[in-house]
Amino acid sequence: MIKNTKISILKALLFSGVLSIAFGYLISFLATEDIPETKNLVSAEGTLRFVKKVDHQRYGSDVVKFGLTGVDEEFHYNSKSGAIDKVYTALENAGTHTVAVLFNREDPRSAVFDDRVFFTVYALSVNQHSVRSFLDVREAWESDNRLGSWVGTSFIVFGILLFVVAFFYPLSVIPKGYR
Repeated sequence: MIKNTKISILKALLFSGVLSIAFGYLISFLATEDIPETKNLVSAEGTLRFVKKVDHQRYGSDVVKFGLTGVDEEFHYNSKSGAIDKVYTALENAGTHTVAVLFNREDPRSAVFDDRVFFTVYALSVNQHSVRSFLDVREAWESDNRLGSWVGTSFIVFGILLFVVAFFYPLSVIPKGYR
């Protein structure tokens, strides 16, 4: 019984280490998404056709979805870009004022299991007043990426520590006949 418990602990440590390292690499990979250069962005403008804020409390990433009259594309402003409540309020109160956005037409996105395409917004203004400039959004993305890199690295280090514990600690605990 003791042997099985100690072997189970060893397996749990190894499995947890693998998961932690994999999760750390995933977070680090996701944190490397860069904002495109301004030369790759195009502008669109029109009056607001619709606006909807989606709270993804489960995933920690909110988004403001909206469309503009005379523009076929649907736009998403992500919480990663910062000041999402300010953006939502500005759009909600836009009325008949012109809304202008910067987006990358060469980078359409879609949600998993959804064929609808949307474009990420990198700057937004209402009635020629900047709500979020390109520089504001870039700064928010860089901050988010730095945090993601630290979190990812922490998971990787924690996974390596679990491997170290799994390989060195059990040798002193598991009876010699079972090693």
